[in-house]
Amino acid sequence: MRKVCLILSLIIASIYSQAQQKMSDTLIVFVNERLEMKIILDDLHHLKTTDSLQKSLNQRLSEFQSHVKGISAELDPEVADVVKYKGDGAISLTKGEQKTVYLVQEDGLQASGSRDLGIIVHPEVRIELRTNDLSQLQNMPVAMVFDQMVARLPQKFKYARSVYFEYVSDSLYILPGKLSTNSVGDALELTGGVGTTLFKGHWIGEFELRADLMFFKKNVLRFNPYVSASLMYDFRNIESPKINTFLNLGFRSDADEGREKESRLVGFEFGYLMNRKGNLFEENTWRFGISWSPADGISVSPQMYIVGGFEKLQPGIRFSFGL
Repeated sequence: MRKVCLILSLIIASIYSQAQQKMSDTLIVFVNERLEMKIILDDLHHLKTTDSLQKSLNQRLSEFQSHVKGISAELDPEVADVVKYKGDGAISLTKGEQKTVYLVQEDGLQASGSRDLGIIVHPEVRIELRTNDLSQLQNMPVAMVFDQMVARLPQKFKYARSVYFEYVSDSLYILPGKLSTNSVGDALELTGGVGTTLFKGHWIGEFELRADLMFFKKNVLRFNPYVSASLMYDFRNIESPKINTFLNLGFRSDADEGREKESRLVGFEFGYLMNRKGNLFEENTWRFGISWSPADGISVSPQMYIVGGFEKLQPGIRFSFGL
């Protein structure tokens, strides 16, 4: 029991939370100073490379205009309306937060009415339309502006982007001063963590120091080669624990690349026993493991310990925390 408590104490003392926030791209266009259209999606270049997506969104914008025209009598110009469209004719009308929009005039501020919101829901994209009067949406070339905006998208960039356009006098312009990117950059990181390994029927406490090369895409870790040193504590004799040291080379990558999910890492690792104490491990011991990260900061790794030239194969399993 004392051994288990000591191992658990090491684990609990080192667990820390890590968050990987997935970031989206945003396209914003101001149409004739009357409408703001915002398009939110994981990668704006999906619009350029996936014809079916662009056509689907164009069609949904046109359908939304038609449906808004059908309920225009229910829209109150004095109240902030929220109209939500999910496709297949499913449209809803609710009342939103009442906010008065003011225009700057030479003689001061002039109230221009409440701010309506139109929301178009798509499995891959969310479109928001903000204007003072949604009933006038049918007179705005939103579908045409959308197609022109897709054609004018800037070059592909791995960071999350916010790109701004303005449509005025039948012409579309990129607002270069507002182009922005936001992401964690690639980095070299030094980390530490703890774990426990089940080997030969014994639970072994483990402390690991690691140097990671971390390559991100939109704030999500995608590729991670690393080198580490694992100090494995043999507590079979609690009065005189033995410390064995493995030097490891490993690599992890994102298992959900291209699946529009939060990053989950899988990888492999090779290790060699550099410093041997006691008789838990034999001389000239290698180990190979496959790792999987079910949650941030936690990994599970089935392992195989190899003695000499494959003279013996001994299985193990490791649970790591904080790496």
